[in-house]
Amino acid sequence: MQTLRIPPMHKATLVLTPLQPDGEPAPIDGEATYELDSEDFATLIVEDGVTKVLAGEVEGSSILTVRADVRLGEQVSLREKSFELIVAEEASNLEVSLSDLAYAGVE
Repeated sequence: MQTLRIPPMHKATLVLTPLQPDGEPAPIDGEATYELDSEDFATLIVEDGVTKVLAGEVEGSSILTVRADVRLGEQVSLREKSFELIVAEEASNLEVSLSDLAYAGVE
């Protein structure tokens, strides 16, 4: 599981970048969803239509799950990826990427 880090009392935009097998951007059908298994250390907020993570004062971790219907070729496929979200002083930037997706449909 990939780890994402953010310092306490900071806010970061969640960036979703799905890719086709050839490396070209893959469109998302509808809206991506983001979910934290616990809001003890961070919460998800929406500002101007953009989802962001807001870290609290206490260091700790939770699991961030991202789900999106991604158009890969002619097929639309639900993709899901989880990250360990760590709130800690040594953290810097936070980015979310689904770049390791591979087309699994029948051609």
